Amino acid sequence: VFKNSQKNLVWKVTLAPNESTTLSYTHNYRFPFYGVVVLIFLFFLYMYTKAPVTLAKTSTTAKQDSTLSNLKITLQLKNVTKRTLKNIEVVDLVPGIADIEKSLDLGTLKPHEIKHTKKGTLVKWKLAEIDSHEDRLITYQIRSKLKILGTLKLPRARVLYGKKGKRKTAYSNVFKISGQ
Repeated sequence: VFKNSQKNLVWKVTLAPNESTTLSYTHNYRFPFYGVVVLIFLFFLYMYTKAPVTLAKTSTTAKQDSTLSNLKITLQLKNVTKRTLKNIEVVDLVPGIADIEKSLDLGTLKPHEIKHTKKGTLVKWKLAEIDSHEDRLITYQIRSKLKILGTLKLPRARVLYGKKGKRKTAYSNVFKISGQ
């Protein structure tokens, strides 16, 4: 029973003169305990399934007459674990409306493979290892074949990590850039 915004326990007991009774109250702590166990289980499941690398995709543009012509795409690869990761492969898809420029800036990682497909150009980089909490920036430039008005959607890049038998994949964000 709630009275004066407090929870009170009420028993209706009638007693004869010189009679006594014992009232007992038991609180069940099983459900809060089960809730804590489930939260701990979900935390360890998240930590087990979380990808050890993150990949973020950004782009800057050189606009000409309110159209997109040249894009500089940057992939930021980061190892978020305390161990060194080996055999890393980064794969990005350039839409079919654009071509990759062959000129590379000083200090950038050269692509291991550039392959033309029906969906666009597939660009692959291979890294032997990434140290603990290390950041790598991969940059490249693309030039559009046509003048792009409106929004250009760059698809997700992906990073493959792990041993040859158990390769896992992590994905970057989808990046949209508008030409106006």
